Amino acid sequence: SRYMNCSNIVFVAAFALLDVAQRRHPAMAVNSFNVHRLFTAAVFLATKFLEDDVYTNRYYGQIAGVRSVHEMNALELQMLALLGWNVNISPRKLRYYSRHLRLAARAALMEQ
Repeated sequence: SRYMNCSNIVFVAAFALLDVAQRRHPAMAVNSFNVHRLFTAAVFLATKFLEDDVYTNRYYGQIAGVRSVHEMNALELQMLALLGWNVNISPRKLRYYSRHLRLAARAALMEQ
């Protein structure tokens, strides 16, 4: 969040968007080859949806290591299509995903 200048809830919303995309397209593979790009696009969309001040696609692409602004634009469009052009996440769903992520993180820490 330091380079993105966004609140932590953006990352919760990004996780929620990825979950929605996966549920809408169960055959969509999320793996080590594409998770970075999917998460980048989800964070970018969540930032645009939740934050008042956002940077340009070029800036977010540079942070994420995306080669060009055209590629970043394409990622954004692809994620929007996967989401059915709906990035709205209700406060109730944000609380649900936030709680889920906290529990998962706590469980992971206890396993160490």
